[in-house]
Amino acid sequence: MADKKNTAADTLMGMPHTKLNLTKPERLILQYHYDTIRLGQVGQDEEGRPITVYAKGIKIPAGEPNAGKFVSVPGFNRDENRTMTEREAYDFWRKDIHAGKWPIYNTSVDLDKRSEQIHDEIMNQDADIASETIRQRGQTVGETLGE
Repeated sequence: MADKKNTAADTLMGMPHTKLNLTKPERLILQYHYDTIRLGQVGQDEEGRPITVYAKGIKIPAGEPNAGKFVSVPGFNRDENRTMTEREAYDFWRKDIHAGKWPIYNTSVDLDKRSEQIHDEIMNQDADIASETIRQRGQTVGETLGE
């Protein structure tokens, strides 16, 4: 069965054709989504929906490069199968944020709008495949949330 788990997710590995004109950092968010599915590390929220990224929009603190702007980073730590707080996510991805790997926006409104576009147009299309990886592991919602 392990081959079947990877087969569906592997079909996602080619970046989708989209009219969103994704930036390189936005494509990294999408790659995190695809890798989470491919690795079979999809989590679930309290309502049973799959979690692959759980993007966090964080205001970059004073004294940091790009202070006052907003960065979007994965808030789902797939290796620990849990969501992170904003502080945990910022600390976890800090070096990558400074290196410009994650998308940075001038305002929280810009970040929220763009994150919603990416989620709605691309990630939601993969919900069935993401859910299948959870079913194949045979976990319940409580188990994936670490309860």
